[in-house]
Amino acid sequence: MDPRSEVVCSKKFPHAAYSIEIVGSTLISELDGQWSTEISNNYITDVKQEVASRFNMHWLHIVLLDKWDLTTFDAMEKFTQYGIWCYEKGVKATFYVYQTNPVKRYQLATMLPERAKNYVSFHVESIDDAFLYASQNGFLEEPKPNQTIKTLNA
Repeated sequence: MDPRSEVVCSKKFPHAAYSIEIVGSTLISELDGQWSTEISNNYITDVKQEVASRFNMHWLHIVLLDKWDLTTFDAMEKFTQYGIWCYEKGVKATFYVYQTNPVKRYQLATMLPERAKNYVSFHVESIDDAFLYASQNGFLEEPKPNQTIKTLNA
């Protein structure tokens, strides 16, 4: 897998957006705005397509959430099921990247698939913290890329 960063999907909706980027064996998503069931379904479908086409082994998932304004109640179960699917498809760990926010933390705790086998997630404040912790703790096989990560706020 080419270690260079590649934005593979970027979609905008009236009140939300997301981008999906691949860096080596890491899938990086940036979520923006208020998420409904429709947006959640689109995002989950796009991630599943990328994982199926690119990863036949273990992978790392980093989710950038500073611009995310939460998810509607009806979409929350979709993310629980999505999280279970990720672990069934070989994700080693998921890093949720956002500045400390008790409301986001509460909604994530409600949505996280704790019943998934070998579920591992971390809440960190920067993408650098996510890559550093992943590389120091055996979740990342290749070194952190030196290039700037492209995101919605780039």
